[in-house]
Amino acid sequence: MLFHSIEFILFFIIVLGIYYAIPHRNRWFLLLLASYIFYAWWKPAYAFLILFSTGVDYLVALRIDASHQKGQRKYWLWLSLLLNLGILASFKYLDFLLENIAMLGTFSGASVDFPKLNWVLPIGISFYTFQTLSYTIDVYRKKIKPEKHFGFFALYVSFFPQLVAGPIERAASLLPQLKKKISWNFVQAKYGALMIVWGFFKKLVIADRLAIYVDQVYANPELFDGGFSLVASYAFAFQVYCDFSAYSDMAVGIASFLGVQLMHNFKQPFFSTSLLDFFSRWHISFMLWLRDYVYKPLNRFSPKFHLFNLFLVFLISGIWHGAAWTFIIWGAFNGLVIILGRRMRKQAWFKAISNTFFSWFFTFHAYWIGTIVFRASDIKDAYLMIQNIITGTYSEGSAYFTILDSAYEMTIAIMAICFLLLVEYLQLKGLNFKKWAEKGNVQYYVFFYICLLSIITLGRFGGDAFIYFQF
Repeated sequence: MLFHSIEFILFFIIVLGIYYAIPHRNRWFLLLLASYIFYAWWKPAYAFLILFSTGVDYLVALRIDASHQKGQRKYWLWLSLLLNLGILASFKYLDFLLENIAMLGTFSGASVDFPKLNWVLPIGISFYTFQTLSYTIDVYRKKIKPEKHFGFFALYVSFFPQLVAGPIERAASLLPQLKKKISWNFVQAKYGALMIVWGFFKKLVIADRLAIYVDQVYANPELFDGGFSLVASYAFAFQVYCDFSAYSDMAVGIASFLGVQLMHNFKQPFFSTSLLDFFSRWHISFMLWLRDYVYKPLNRFSPKFHLFNLFLVFLISGIWHGAAWTFIIWGAFNGLVIILGRRMRKQAWFKAISNTFFSWFFTFHAYWIGTIVFRASDIKDAYLMIQNIITGTYSEGSAYFTILDSAYEMTIAIMAICFLLLVEYLQLKGLNFKKWAEKGNVQYYVFFYICLLSIITLGRFGGDAFIYFQF
């Protein structure tokens, strides 16, 4: 089910009504049942996969806690890592790995042919795998005690608002909230409604509108000149942000109706003045996961190689996104740019431009270059897009703005992006949706109805899936 589908809206209204009608002691079961229905709606068989991962980590955490010898605790931790990452790798990377082994064999003169498995990637597997692993590792590190109630742990893994595209929540934050007795709170509902409407605006008014342009150009880059390639690449830079952050905003809003507070996954990344700062504001839960479970352990093991460790984190982030060289190159590119910035930060000229228009301009375009490779179907298409932009022809006139059916459609997209940036700038300066909901002032209602009216009159109701469902 998609958040912006009629099926989900009806599903959530029913769940919400029952949730506040039944006793607190039964709510965990309702949410767990709803979460599995939500996940199985796409492909019922894969609900057993998430159940298996849940069962493994539930039992492993109990065994880690019960073990007093370090060797035993490590054994159970490694069992969790191997099983969870093994499942993830099998579905997501095995075909890619075998394809590249076969290619190497061809280059060396050996004929190697592996059968294609073509397994359908379970939606959200990268997200819930990292969520369960954080729980097991935290139990191993003695930061939390294992959850003994299987139902609550299963709900932590599968909580439907954030199941398929995050944010990746930690057990220490989410589990206590799922157990807490919650009463209907009008302020939380107002805040949730505002976050949902804001997410709908970003998804339906901006992201799905830009997708029409982006998909046409990236599908056949050889057919378009430099102007079309340039516009499409800028359009995707905003599309992917609006699409992904829209899901995160909706997840926060939906959970708020249930009395649960999820972390915000994005914090105005387009106002960053370094690429490292950018990614500290982008997909925050994932970057914090990499910091806590990859970067910090690597630094403890090899502190002298902290810059290489930083590069490795971004390389892993690329691999996490998918089994393609484009994602690997995207991760490596981000890592190299960040390392370069860290090496130059003590130089006088670099200090002089820090936190200025120039550092913002460079940061945005470093992100933009990365998105060209990220979006391309393969390395060849990425090269064609970049070649078109640098050496391609540019026609005169407004032809580049008519691929969205009309120049009017592109005008709507540009105006909506300007409105988005204005709101995010004000958020950077202190605007707070939660405070608006608490005070119930006129700004809340004006903003709410502007977004709602824009969605109704300008939204693209094509039912496009969220981009990050494929990861």
